[in-house]
Amino acid sequence: MATHYQVLFFGRIHEGFDLADVKRVAAQRLKASPAMVEQIFSGQRVIFKKGLGAEQAQQYLDTLGRLGMQAELVAEARDEIIWWIRRPVTPVGFDPERIGSNLAHAQALLDRIAAVPVSA
Repeated sequence: MATHYQVLFFGRIHEGFDLADVKRVAAQRLKASPAMVEQIFSGQRVIFKKGLGAEQAQQYLDTLGRLGMQAELVAEARDEIIWWIRRPVTPVGFDPERIGSNLAHAQALLDRIAAVPVSA
């Protein structure tokens, strides 16, 4: 399965760029309202795009970089791994009597171990 990427932005700009200029250009390019621009540049994590292939993600990163925005690429978790984590676990061959028997056996072993004197 191919790796997918997210393009993240934390409100940082590249050295040599003016913040006001970057915000203005970003507002025009992203067609964002002034309130949205302030939210984008708040310093909090903003996900610009998800599910991008490597080439698309790099193009997006380059475009934001030319605007003066210091964005980052992060590999997304693989779908099948997430599926396995979220999949409900069903016990196989669950037998309460056998579990009770095993617990009783384990307790008996612990009792025997506790009865052994500790030598100095």
